[in-house]
Amino acid sequence: MRIRKTKIGKRSQLAKPKGALVDGAAERERAGETLRRSQERYRTMADALPVLVWQSGTDKLCTYFNRGWLEFTGRTMEQELGNGWVEGIHPDDLRRCLDTYNSAFDRREPFVVEYRLRHRSGEYRWILDRGAPQFSSDGTFLGYIGGAVDTHDRKQAEQALRESEQQVRHALEFNQAVMANMAEGFYTLDSRGLVTYMNPAAERLFGWRSAELLGRKMHDMTHYQHPDGSPFPADECAGLQVLQNGKVLSDYEEVFIRKDGTFFPVVSSFSPIKSEGVIVGLVVVFRDMTAEKRAEEALHRSREELRALAARLQAAREEERTQLARDIHDELSGTLTALKMDLSLLPDRVAKDHSLFLEKLSSMSGLVDRTLDRVHTIVTELRPAVLDKFGLVAAIEWQTGEFQDRSGIACQTHLPTEEIPLEPERSTAVFRILQEALTNVARHANASKVVVDLRSEAGSLILEVRDNGKGIDENAIYAHNSMGMLSMRERALSFGGKTEVTRLPEGGTLVSVRIPQNNMSPLK
Repeated sequence: MRIRKTKIGKRSQLAKPKGALVDGAAERERAGETLRRSQERYRTMADALPVLVWQSGTDKLCTYFNRGWLEFTGRTMEQELGNGWVEGIHPDDLRRCLDTYNSAFDRREPFVVEYRLRHRSGEYRWILDRGAPQFSSDGTFLGYIGGAVDTHDRKQAEQALRESEQQVRHALEFNQAVMANMAEGFYTLDSRGLVTYMNPAAERLFGWRSAELLGRKMHDMTHYQHPDGSPFPADECAGLQVLQNGKVLSDYEEVFIRKDGTFFPVVSSFSPIKSEGVIVGLVVVFRDMTAEKRAEEALHRSREELRALAARLQAAREEERTQLARDIHDELSGTLTALKMDLSLLPDRVAKDHSLFLEKLSSMSGLVDRTLDRVHTIVTELRPAVLDKFGLVAAIEWQTGEFQDRSGIACQTHLPTEEIPLEPERSTAVFRILQEALTNVARHANASKVVVDLRSEAGSLILEVRDNGKGIDENAIYAHNSMGMLSMRERALSFGGKTEVTRLPEGGTLVSVRIPQNNMSPLK
């Protein structure tokens, strides 16, 4: 039974009906047809996709590329199959692309890689390629399928955006550096007039730190009143008006207020910030005009002083001429008239009395001596001969002695032991300044002592006249009618020097004169 059953079994296997064999072949043919149709449908669908589709077998070699891939590369299927597609990868991306593909393939894992693939135009374009492993229903590995999209335009746009952002960042950094290092004050406001930015120069000029003003109304902090103390309404503020009308305003002179409440003059420029035609803020650049205003005032004062000095000099010349004429008339004319009369009487005197004749000759001789002394005095007042013959040091020593004898004010001098080499014009200017300073002491100081110091220092000649009197009224130092002060300043200024007059704390006045020695050798 057992053997029979075995034979029967064998006979049943070998002796199958003829129809059964035919049915099996037909089934396999139908299955193959179904597979072919399925592949055709897949490839038709793949060709219709806007994606570059590819397939590879278990050996990593590519077995299919869709129409989109072939149209992109401009190559045939035969050229791309196997490893042919690798020829289109950019040389700089080849190693990275293949390493990603092979590594994922060996691990049977999905992958994503971006690389440049040669387009049919010859241009290398960026594509983003995604691949995934394929498995049968029983888990058998079949190979990979993947799809790539052209990302070149997006990548170029991203690169352009990055470059643009970098340029904007660099521009912002540059602008911030410029604003941070500007000597002018710079700040910005939003549409409500609130501070959004303030550079270091503005911080220094206002005395406010940026953090203290951010988000606050600038007008209420730095522009709230006029210098006379009256309120400054916001609707009169030039900057806020630009925020309303949108018109640029340049070189506008106004006054700002510091944190400590002090005022300072500025010249400002206002420019509206617009976005899509709408005013969203304001840029303000301003410059401190304090130094310029002081210079203008000094220049105006100097011109006024020069006009006053010119008038005074003209008057002084007339006074000198008048005095000289009076002296000549009163002294010389009278003396010469007396001499003429005496001379006319001499013959009679000689004939009558010899002793009377000798007495008259003696009187005439004395009159001549007094006349010569007076001539010498007049000449000395006009131009001291000692200045021309012996120099400035000797002239100052003589003048201080004369001043002490005439005024009764003790005069102490500190002079160089040797003469200071100076051109005549500079010596005269210093000497006249000394004369004016001593005249002021005699007239106004009520002093009992004067100290005169002359020295050479660092290429400059320094003259100091110090008294122990009541001290000068500080308002008189720069008063237009202070001709003596003006004369001293202008004499020094004409040689590039300066004269300073100071009221001393302990009482008295100090006149200090510094004049360049015109590159002459300083006193050793």
